[in-house]
Order: sequence, then C-alpha cells, then structure tokens
Amino acid sequence: MKKSNLLVGTLTAIAAGLTACAPETPQSIHGIVTDASMNDILVVTDQGDTVAISTMDADPAKVPGVLVDDDGKVYLASPKFFICRLDPSDYSRVMPETCRDVTQYMPVGDEPFEGPSLRKRNGIYYYIYIQNKGNIERDGAVPTLMGYMTAENPLGPYTYRGVIVTNYDYPASGNIHGSIEPFDGQWYVSYHMPVSELVPCTQTAEVVLWTSGCD
Repeated sequence: MKKSNLLVGTLTAIAAGLTACAPETPQSIHGIVTDASMNDILVVTDQGDTVAISTMDADPAKVPGVLVDDDGKVYLASPKFFICRLDPSDYSRVMPETCRDVTQYMPVGDEPFEGPSLRKRNGIYYYIYIQNKGNIERDGAVPTLMGYMTAENPLGPYTYRGVIVTNYDYPASGNIHGSIEPFDGQWYVSYHMPVSELVPCTQTAEVVLWTSGCD
C-alpha cells in the first residue's frame, strides 16, 4: 500500500486570511516541528527561537491542511474551503490561479463547518472536512459529522461520498474534529467522542475498513 507523503517535519504557518484565495499580507514561520498537541504546535525556527502556534485560534485561516503530493507539489486546504497549490519558491503563499472553491461539490443541507484536510490513497485524493448538522444560521453550530469527497486530481472536481463518522447521537455531542491518517500500513480515523456531560471530549481512533469500489 502506498502511503501518502504528508508535510509533518517542516512547517510553514500561513497566518493571513484567504478570503480571495491569495493572502494579501502573507506571514510565515519556517522551522522544525518539535512537539504537537490538540491545542498547539511547537516549532523551532531557523533562527533558533521556539514558537507555539495555536491550532485552536479563533482565526480559522491559521489552521489549514497541507498535502505533499508524490511529485513534490504542495497543496493547501484552506479553512475557507478552497484548495490551492503553494508557491514552490518558498511555500509561504498560494498560487492564486490554482485556487478552486470546493463548496460547489458539497451537498446542500449539512453545511461545511471547519477542519479540511487532504489525503491520498491508491492514486485517489480524499478531501475530509467537518460538516454541520443542518444549516449553521438556522440550526446553530452542530459540527458533528466528518464528511469526505474524492477526486482524481488534488484540485478537483470532487464527488461527495458521505459521512465517515458522526457523534451526533451521543450525549453532550460536540465538535467532532479529526481526519484519517495512515500508520504502519493501516489507516485510522481519529475524532472527538463525547462520553457524558462530565466528560464531553475523549480522543478516539478506529481502524478504517476500505470497501473495494466504494471509495
């Protein structure tokens, strides 16, 4: 099984908004990831400084997903639901002409909420994101569905495939977060699972069972 090549060793943190795909004032931090948790990532910069980058920041443009493809091209999944290729000169900004709005491929009803990520398996690209249960404005924030789409090209077009996992029917359900990831020849789905009102969030990982022809 071919493993996806994910950018985990060297981090470029893009801290500018992507309202029009291309950030107006790109800022970047280059360095080596030394530690990571649910709340932040520690990076030792090229200058030797240690910087904590929050993954729970109120600005969603600071926590995009990144995929390094087999040919070395790097793609960014913006929290504003664009996919763009990063400029290979320094990977600190997107190439505007490559940006694609992927909301056009998403179903009407359960709206996109946050947390997009890109994965690749057997030549197929997987776009995983958190869906709201219903309309956000009408029903409120109920980000309890992990949906996914597939494509033969990282920029699309994508086909919506359904929900990987949900915690909607559990007591004190909350933001499911999460994605899928390969490890030691096996794929896993990780997400937040509420147990009770006293324990609203536990970290959960389960094995992904792939069905042939139904990716």
